[in-house]
Amino acid sequence: MALSDYSQSLFVRVEITDANEWVQWINLDWPIRTTDRVVEMCFEGTLSYGEDNPFQGYIDVSLPDGGFDWAYVNEGIISYSASVLEENALDSSRWTFNAYNPRTRQYEALEVPSTLSSSSCNTIQHDFYDPFQCEVTGTLYNSEQTQPLPWQNIIIKHSLGRDYTLSDSNGEYRLSVPCDSITVEAIQQEADGVVTESTSPLIIDFSKENQPPLFSLYREDRNPVMIDDNHL
Repeated sequence: MALSDYSQSLFVRVEITDANEWVQWINLDWPIRTTDRVVEMCFEGTLSYGEDNPFQGYIDVSLPDGGFDWAYVNEGIISYSASVLEENALDSSRWTFNAYNPRTRQYEALEVPSTLSSSSCNTIQHDFYDPFQCEVTGTLYNSEQTQPLPWQNIIIKHSLGRDYTLSDSNGEYRLSVPCDSITVEAIQQEADGVVTESTSPLIIDFSKENQPPLFSLYREDRNPVMIDDNHL
């Protein structure tokens, strides 16, 4: 029976006869072609959070023939192509592109051109909503504030979660954050602040606190050892 004459649901059964404990799931791609009239569709464009701030991540694609696909966007450049059935291929309402915005932790729908072409690439442009419109910056110093502290872990908590960064070779750090109350943690210290568009970048510096000296003592016998201010 020709599939073009079949209107019921289709199912497939996969029997696994050999596996190990590392197999947790199986992705099954099951293409069914009911016609030889297939066209190659191409989409290209840029995705960003604004000027000089490109998007990087995955987009989910729903194809007009009922299939699903995904594409990776590197440095804000989308270049995607797919072979789809000719029927409905040029119907823009049958295409959907969705991308996950990690800054809002939500998906955003990309606008598909109202008129599509199968002879040339179709353009997709999208600017993601970016709530990280403010900045916090600062420098980490030693206890005498004479030397910077490079490569130190820094945690910044804000209304959308938390982000991490490192101080650079000069002990400096800088990170985009939501314009809101924040808490910065570094070198076992914590500082609160409120950053707004008028106060951005908010400067929060840290100086390492003095710590008592630590020493270890090794002895070869059981004789007691006296420790005072002058002698060990």
